Amino acid sequence: MSDKASPQEEAPQGAGFRILLIVTLLLTLFTMRPGAVANQKIGQCEGHLKSLGIALEKYAYRHNGTYPDKLQELVPDYIEAIPTCPAARQDTYTPGYEKHDDGGYRLVCKGHNHGDLDIPADYPRINSPHLENSPSEEKSPEESPAAQESPTPEESPTPDDSNGTPEDSVQPADPQ
Repeated sequence: MSDKASPQEEAPQGAGFRILLIVTLLLTLFTMRPGAVANQKIGQCEGHLKSLGIALEKYAYRHNGTYPDKLQELVPDYIEAIPTCPAARQDTYTPGYEKHDDGGYRLVCKGHNHGDLDIPADYPRINSPHLENSPSEEKSPEESPAAQESPTPEESPTPDDSNGTPEDSVQPADPQ
């Protein structure tokens, strides 16, 4: 008899490992939090807004404080391409860009794309830095009736408490 195992004796070990791997993957899928994917999508959407905000500020810096009339003017010098909202799977930022007469802007994820987290339409959003501290008639998502009944995502899409930079326009929510 030899000390080496025959290929026939090794097969059950390989099959057992594959079964263990499949069971582990299935358990991982079934134990994931239901809102984890939605939270990931809104986090990505907020990241897109921050990137666009940085591109808008760079554009304004090079154009005597004037923001572009359309987001497409940022491409390709300030941002590679206009991103798509991961929840909507389309560009929701171009229709959500408003250049104001006072020289500022507001940029939102246009539509009701994050409703699975009870976030109202046209959120998340950012404003130009000088609009951050101006009073607003709008209610933030935390003040909406839906938000009073449900948990908030890891990052709140309200820009109310920022220090005035586009990167800080989306603030973390209070843990519940």
